[in-house]
Amino acid sequence: MKRLLRISLTMFLLITAAASISLSQTWTPQTSGFSGSVIWAVSFSDVNTGCAVGDFGKILQTVNGGTTWTPTTIDITYVFNAVSILSANIITAVGSSGNIFRTTNGGTTWTHQVSTTAQPLYGVCFTDANNGAAVGSAGTIVQTIDAGGTWTPQTSGTAVDLYGVTFATGAVGFAVGGGGKILKTTDGGLSWTSQTSGTTSPLMSVSFSDANTGTVVGGGGTILRTINGGTLWTAQTSVTSSFLNSVSFTDANNGTAVGASGTIVRTTNGGTTWFVQNSGTANALRCVCFTTANTGTSVGDEGTILRTTNAALPVELISFLASSRGNAVDLRWNTATEVNNYGFEIERKTSHSPAWTKIGFIAGNGTSSSPHRYAFSDNAVTGGKLVYRLKQVDNGGAFEYSGESEVISAPITTVLHQNYPNPFNPSTLIGYDVASATMVRLAVYDMLGREVALLVNGQHDQGSYTAEFDGSWLSSGVYVYKLDAGQFSDVKRLTVMR
Repeated sequence: MKRLLRISLTMFLLITAAASISLSQTWTPQTSGFSGSVIWAVSFSDVNTGCAVGDFGKILQTVNGGTTWTPTTIDITYVFNAVSILSANIITAVGSSGNIFRTTNGGTTWTHQVSTTAQPLYGVCFTDANNGAAVGSAGTIVQTIDAGGTWTPQTSGTAVDLYGVTFATGAVGFAVGGGGKILKTTDGGLSWTSQTSGTTSPLMSVSFSDANTGTVVGGGGTILRTINGGTLWTAQTSVTSSFLNSVSFTDANNGTAVGASGTIVRTTNGGTTWFVQNSGTANALRCVCFTTANTGTSVGDEGTILRTTNAALPVELISFLASSRGNAVDLRWNTATEVNNYGFEIERKTSHSPAWTKIGFIAGNGTSSSPHRYAFSDNAVTGGKLVYRLKQVDNGGAFEYSGESEVISAPITTVLHQNYPNPFNPSTLIGYDVASATMVRLAVYDMLGREVALLVNGQHDQGSYTAEFDGSWLSSGVYVYKLDAGQFSDVKRLTVMR
């Protein structure tokens, strides 16, 4: 029994395709509803629950990672400069004229607390529901051990403005400020001692991953690092001269700093190497908060809120080009920066075989802030549509796929390809290339040599073709298909499976 079945014929000409793609991080703008004003600070208790504060007494809250931000206005004459969130319910915001507001019910109500100072407060940190400290202008430090019921002034030993404060443990904390000032407490904020920073630049923000390991950022792109609790602070190369306003580390290795003109710099090795990330904005970024190595939020001028969930991806791939050269395809790609890059696996699929297949590997350059160029030649092509992608693998085994780059070329040899899928039910694709104009016949036979389907019977120009074979009416088993094209003849097997 013979049937003439549907066939899809496509003639391919030589085409060179380029794909501009990126394996780098993405920062996505979120809607704050606060355009025209500054959002000074943001804090998250987990990946979904956060609070941001800013000008005109504005407080924004989210419980879905910033998909939506719910606004509250305390008093339009206030400016909130900092916020600390412990949970969806417990949040403390501080700001102008020593104002401190606290909620214990997720923002349904806010209580104005007595701070005992009229100085602007620029930073706040709580280690638990009861214990916290705030810092501000003219060396101001106030501390509470009763959830803000009482705020007690502390002696800082300095008159410079203090801009940031953090606690690595319940007892060990650090504050930073103007003139390169770094203060440390080991008794929960009851007393503070000055440390040598080695800089006179204003220091704006401090982040510790444990009692010993911390990073400070500030003016002129200043980045300082300690691994011994501040006994020694070492300057790092920050790859930017922009004023850095905020820094956030989730562990000893992964950290992000933000600053003027949309600057974002990132490290995944504790600051040994910093690389620039694309924020997509020219607005100053005032604060950044990460809850995991990959997930963070930054806020700034003009109501800017940015969110990333893939900040730790190690390679910024800026171009990927595939071009046909005779019976070969040349691949070229460029990276802007690399971190822990083990290398690139090159994968290919074709119009005849749509499953991705690894065809090669090119070693990466580890960690580098300089551009690098890569090349690979695929010398095993037969024509038709060829699609390529890169599988970037880091030293830890994590990987990401690039976008795709496509080449469509005229075949130089006649080839019958293996059908795909195989086995199949109910249909499969049979691909073949024709090197020059000729008569072509493609048919399917059972194992007794009886023709069961004639798929193609006619004149073909040079090109690559695909025939669809519907075997729904055949019994399960093995069949053969044969291509005759001029002096060329070839046979392959296919399997129908029910």
